[in-house]
Amino acid sequence: MIPRIKPGQFVLIRKTKKIKENDLILFQHPFKGIKLVKRVDHIEQGMIYALGENKEESSDSREFGYIPKELVIGKVIWII
Repeated sequence: MIPRIKPGQFVLIRKTKKIKENDLILFQHPFKGIKLVKRVDHIEQGMIYALGENKEESSDSREFGYIPKELVIGKVIWII
């Protein structure tokens, strides 16, 4: 799959706790001091499993596991 967000693009986010499957979210990496944008694959008991759109090169929940909802900064609503 071709990545939806390309280097140099900006995203507009909305701070919300209403996250659902297939949403693009911005979140704090659970172990590193970086922020990532990934697509929500599924949600279980307040934990989010998020996958990158470029599965061959993505650092996502397959690598670092579930993301606590507290680390979600917001939902991507616009890509510029």
